[in-house]
Amino acid sequence: MDEQTFRVLEFDRVLELPAAFAVTVPGRAVVRRIRPLATIGEIRSRSAVISECRRLYSEGRSLGLEHFDDLVPLFQKLVPADAVLEPLELRAFLPLFYSALILMTLGNDPSFSNLAEIVLHLTTQPELRKTIEGAIDREGKIRDGASPELARVRKGIRHCEDRIKGLLEGFLQQKDLALYLQDFYVAERNKRWVLPVKRDFKGHIPGIVHDISNTGETVYVEPYSVQHAGNELESFRAEEKLEEYRILRSISSVLRERLREIEGDYHIVVRVDALQA
Repeated sequence: MDEQTFRVLEFDRVLELPAAFAVTVPGRAVVRRIRPLATIGEIRSRSAVISECRRLYSEGRSLGLEHFDDLVPLFQKLVPADAVLEPLELRAFLPLFYSALILMTLGNDPSFSNLAEIVLHLTTQPELRKTIEGAIDREGKIRDGASPELARVRKGIRHCEDRIKGLLEGFLQQKDLALYLQDFYVAERNKRWVLPVKRDFKGHIPGIVHDISNTGETVYVEPYSVQHAGNELESFRAEEKLEEYRILRSISSVLRERLREIEGDYHIVVRVDALQA
């Protein structure tokens, strides 16, 4: 049968019915590409696997697949030796790893021999899964515990910020400066902690102007006495960026080393998803 015949038969509309039951985006795509099998052997083999999927659900069990998008673009992005994935791109692999881990348990169940044969070669990447989970939270923020160095740097950032805020709050408590301040709070502008000073009195609090309000009535001043601590904070933040990049590069490197295994797991999980759909 040619593609024109499939269009006339509206075969794509038929495939949309099972495609809706796919858990993953690539699994749905596989279902939509299905074409009639050519031999009785292929039909019997496919029917045997689908029968096992049906029996599994009839017993109140589930394959435990988790939703994930098409990961092929990330596989391709990883290929260059210097490629580094973003935090959320790294977390995108976790549903695949979890799905593979759960599917692998079928390999120990002799009553599902056909499914067991399919999932036999899953690797599941347990150590890599733990590394990604331990390094990156759900929002894509790199955790303090991702490395001892990052924990040290972030502790330094928090200590430095507390010290700067303490110094600036000391300015706010000086009654002789109240006339010059637009508001009595510590602000952050251009990643520097500052005081909101009335424009006409900016010279009364010697320091560096880092920003000006939209109305032009307020200038945000970092007093000279705070500048050294502000520079120290910038230094810590630069160290933080370097360490975060090193962590992402390290995890990306491990993914690249195991890319063939991960792609293998991906195709197996997607195949099972299409079968259960």
